[in-house]
Amino acid sequence: MTINTLLCVWVFCAFLAAAIGREKGRPLGDSFMFGIVLGPLGVLLVAVLSAPPAPPPKGMKSMTCPRCNAVQNGPQGRR
Repeated sequence: MTINTLLCVWVFCAFLAAAIGREKGRPLGDSFMFGIVLGPLGVLLVAVLSAPPAPPPKGMKSMTCPRCNAVQNGPQGRR
């Protein structure tokens, strides 16, 4: 395998990882960097990562329950 072929495969892996990450709602740059740095392993890593949690609605903030560690949405001014 020549260096040109290897370079093309590596760049293809970067774009593939970015496309997978975008479909999952992950930042495009992060997914692209996983693909460009790690190659095929980066594509696999992005594919198995879970999607990030949805942001809270407007006027609300995410809070973690001190008793059960569940992430919940609550009013902005509340702790």
